Amino acid sequence: MKYLFRIAAVALLALVPFVARAQFDQFAGPRFTVLTSPQQITAARTNDVIDIHGYEGIGAVVLMSSTNSENATSTMQLVGSPDRTNWTIISNYAIGVPLSKIYTNNYYGSGTPLATNIFVLPGTNTTPTAATAGFATPYNSTAPFTNSGSFTITNYAVIGFVIPDQARYLGIDWMNGGGQTNSVGAFFIGKKQDQ
Repeated sequence: MKYLFRIAAVALLALVPFVARAQFDQFAGPRFTVLTSPQQITAARTNDVIDIHGYEGIGAVVLMSSTNSENATSTMQLVGSPDRTNWTIISNYAIGVPLSKIYTNNYYGSGTPLATNIFVLPGTNTTPTAATAGFATPYNSTAPFTNSGSFTITNYAVIGFVIPDQARYLGIDWMNGGGQTNSVGAFFIGKKQDQ
């Protein structure tokens, strides 16, 4: 009887799913490549170039910008080249959509926010009308990969694009709005085939 109990216990343990930790590892899984080191720019300028050969799927460029003027803006355009000589503006990119989520606690009252998280989602968060849609669960409608040309940044932005559709070398042309000084920076994030 003890023998059967041990076999049953081992069989039950075998049914317990193992946690796939590496699958959700956002630190070691993707590669973070500095596309533009933090710096100040005062005129149009092309920054560092990176090689995106060997990356797969959809990549993202995280952009940060601040200015010394209240109404100033930073404008940028992603550029690609097969040979680092002939540059073209990247087309077919998607723009992340910011969403603020306020977290409260009933103990402190709903009027006291404990934290506000600003998410940059790959589309618009939509809550359907249950009577017409047949369900009421919020979902994210994916941002279309139809943007092209320059892009104006207010503080931060995330741009996504299909890596195999682009040229091997990637760069950014930064442009100032007016004569102010802008501080900018950018990371490319993607999954490398050979890690």
